[in-house]
Amino acid sequence: MLLLLWLRDLDDTRLPWEPRRATLVHRDAQSDNGVQSTEGARATQALTNEIAVCGARPGRMQTERDHMIGRMAVRVSGFVLMLLLPAFLASGQDNRGSTPVFQETDPYEKPDRKEPSMWHRPSADTPAAQLALANRYAQEGRRRRAISANRSLVHKWHTSPEAVSAQQNLARLIEEAGDFEDAFLEYQYLITYFAGQFPFLEILDRQYRCANAFASRDHRFLGLALSSQRDTRQMYERLLRNGPNWAKAPEVATRIGELYEADGDVPEAIAAYDQVPNRFPNTEAAHAAAYRAATCRSHFALTHPRDAQARQDAVTAIQACLKKYPQDPQAPTLRASLQDLEGQTVEAAYAQAVFYDRNRHDRAAAIAAYRDFQRRFPDVPQAKEAAARLQLLERKPMPMPKQGVTNEVVR
Repeated sequence: MLLLLWLRDLDDTRLPWEPRRATLVHRDAQSDNGVQSTEGARATQALTNEIAVCGARPGRMQTERDHMIGRMAVRVSGFVLMLLLPAFLASGQDNRGSTPVFQETDPYEKPDRKEPSMWHRPSADTPAAQLALANRYAQEGRRRRAISANRSLVHKWHTSPEAVSAQQNLARLIEEAGDFEDAFLEYQYLITYFAGQFPFLEILDRQYRCANAFASRDHRFLGLALSSQRDTRQMYERLLRNGPNWAKAPEVATRIGELYEADGDVPEAIAAYDQVPNRFPNTEAAHAAAYRAATCRSHFALTHPRDAQARQDAVTAIQACLKKYPQDPQAPTLRASLQDLEGQTVEAAYAQAVFYDRNRHDRAAAIAAYRDFQRRFPDVPQAKEAAARLQLLERKPMPMPKQGVTNEVVR
């Protein structure tokens, strides 16, 4: 763009390309002592004729310059189009089957494979010698050198038998150093690339300990959170995928719901809790998850009094828990929540009848609402007020329809 602006600012008195070439020929044809030769004289005459022609046609120089600018503009436009074409094609693709942008990704799904690198060059010539060197560093308490030696072995000799031991030692040393998130990643690398070559249940247990230790830490600096519950939750979710039938899988699944609840995502917490009794019935975790789901539903319904469906779901969940686990220590709390929900249901039904009566002035709808309220809640304090208002509405004569208006449905 700057080049185009510079070309447009060219002086109109500059000679076009052909006279300029003639000028160069003229200068080259001159002799050393300044006297023109025959060829120089001819060049001078040709230059004079060319300038005369250009002077006779003053628009020629402007036209040539415009043509040159036009050609350069076309080339620049083509270059820009080549740069933007891939972006346009990508934006125009059909993404109906692609993953939504808001869906969380699993950072532990498949780590990048370790390849030979100049940053991870081993000190020994063979994987056996490198592993022995790493073990010697570990025995001497030189943890950083041991970590570096094991990592270099895996990068250099990934397919060797020693790489399995080196990767396992690498994860264990990082765990001992207290970097539990990186240790979890290294154990996941072991599971991904060296499956069947190590004690699987032991590695799952170590991953579980890393996740618990990472969750128990206060990840804050100067009052600012360095990580959220999402980071910890993704570790538990990956652990549950690694061992869906593991003995501690019910505890892990319950822990996922607790982390959703701690983040304030009540709907996701309820969904996570509901999966525990379905996948792991007749377990202690299923018992605890059922109560946590009922508590979450109760809290959500009480904080959203206009959501009748949420209130009904909460009542159903609490009644099911109290029927299946009547002796649970949390049973009194759930019974109190059930009473609050029932009181909320009464207030919502009575408020609906009053709305038809006082706000909409819809006598027929108000009478129907008051009658339904009396039928459902005959023993509540609002029942007397509803009965008195119902008698008053029923004693009033029904208003006559306006002329030309009938109660028949127009078909």
